[in-house]
Amino acid sequence: MGGLGYTQTALYVGGDPYGTSNPRDFDPATSRYLNFSAFAVPGAYSFGNLPPNIGWLRGPTQKSENLSLSKTFNISEKGRLELGIDAINPFNFVRWGAPNTSITSSNTFGQITSIQGSSRTLQINAKVSF
Repeated sequence: MGGLGYTQTALYVGGDPYGTSNPRDFDPATSRYLNFSAFAVPGAYSFGNLPPNIGWLRGPTQKSENLSLSKTFNISEKGRLELGIDAINPFNFVRWGAPNTSITSSNTFGQITSIQGSSRTLQINAKVSF
């Protein structure tokens, strides 16, 4: 809720704020990343006990892998050919986005509906030197 500079924040009522403890068991189609029962909507015209940006609440961990391979071939006494391939996210891992933290959206609170980054990307390089 909001209006005239008033922003309603959630009440933390206790318990584990995370709905999934093992990220390998997380399925965004069936799991909530945040535990809805650990939070509540405050009454009308009252503030919750959480700030708008919760510093201790973290989304899924993010990691990044890049891989680069290249090979140089001598094609003459002065000429060289360098071939290479660069891979971004070579293992094609899914990087989950941030969960919905709007407490007034009870149907989607705690769910992750987006991803960060992209799927596997390959780039092929060729360089000729004389």
